[in-house]
Amino acid sequence: MLVHGFVYEAGEATAVVPHIVLGALRLTLVAVMALGATAMVSALARSAGVRQHASLVVLYPLALGAVLIANGTSGALAAMFYDLAYLVPLIAAVFLAARCFASRMTLRAALATAATRRWVAQAAGFAAVFVPIRIAIAFQCSDGGCYEGSDLSLSADAFSTAWPRLLTGFPAIGWHFNADLARDAGVELGLADLAANALMALVVVGIVVLAAAAAWQRPVPDTLGTLHSSEAAGGGDGSSGRLAGVSLLLGGSLAVLSASLAGLTSWAQQRQPPVGQAWRKTLLAQVAWSLVIAAGLAVLDLALRGRATNRIVRGLVAATLALAMSLTLLANWRFAEVSRRDPVAVLTSLVSLSAVNLDDTPGGNAVRCSLIDAYAEATIGQPAWTAGQAIGENLNDLTLERRGIPFCDPNRPPPAPQSVQDPG
Repeated sequence: MLVHGFVYEAGEATAVVPHIVLGALRLTLVAVMALGATAMVSALARSAGVRQHASLVVLYPLALGAVLIANGTSGALAAMFYDLAYLVPLIAAVFLAARCFASRMTLRAALATAATRRWVAQAAGFAAVFVPIRIAIAFQCSDGGCYEGSDLSLSADAFSTAWPRLLTGFPAIGWHFNADLARDAGVELGLADLAANALMALVVVGIVVLAAAAAWQRPVPDTLGTLHSSEAAGGGDGSSGRLAGVSLLLGGSLAVLSASLAGLTSWAQQRQPPVGQAWRKTLLAQVAWSLVIAAGLAVLDLALRGRATNRIVRGLVAATLALAMSLTLLANWRFAEVSRRDPVAVLTSLVSLSAVNLDDTPGGNAVRCSLIDAYAEATIGQPAWTAGQAIGENLNDLTLERRGIPFCDPNRPPPAPQSVQDPG
């Protein structure tokens, strides 16, 4: 409710419709997660003794951009901080273990670090809050009257649900899914269309420039004396190997944890989203796949150590990642075009606009009621919390609180018909 209130108030203050505000908020949260993932890779590289700017790992931001394929329109914002919070202590533990392994720290030394003590304190605090809240929620919702989208179920369908969620984060599957989605909706967009659109062309040019700059960046000499002489040119064989291992460990753990949580969700077990269709935990799975790609970059860097073709291969890898980012841009564009043609998405935009620009006249009330009726008809068969009746009740509560009038009052008389005067 806090997020919904912020979106509504921001829309009122800026005259921007709520779904656009929500989109900007999503982009902000994705950017924060991207910065966090980049910081994790940099930390792992430092722990392994790898000069990131002198290795292929410098191309990681391109790999991350290539996996961020459109998440879809359901559950995307809530998933950023909702049941994914269950995974926070586990992810933190895996990251801590990865850094200790990368720096070749013994188990006794790792347990004695300040980071481990902070993790224990934070995990204990998390459990102290999480367990009582879940017990209270289970007690309050025992009658089945609460939102069921995050209920967990230890059923036999968990594995069959988790496997597609694991694969969906892989960029090639997302490209293929969105291409089929666009084809079924009659959207014809290809790579050539990227160049035909001025904004898209600028984005592609930016991707190419960033890839070229990363590919031909010269190694920075180590002036701080923090690395061994054998690793100052970009990391020795052992350091690159350790970086590959810990990146794979962290990425694999993130992927399995996010997919497992999705597989245990009863709502996902009932709906069985197909491979390629993003749902809630997909963003975390995409970040996990980017870490797997980072492990591949570290392995390639290890294989090319000391070879004369290093600079050429580096350029080819950067070009490949730039092409992958362009394909992701195209896939996201296709998805946006398909969404704009979806009747439910169009109705959602109109309803959100009507909620901000509330016309307190009989005609405005009639328009809003007709929009809710159309939305209810378009969402027949959907879960109760996304159907027209529930949305109408939520909107009535919102506008009654903010403006003192219901969003739709079915008992309000319709506007009087306008008489047409004869010009003659």
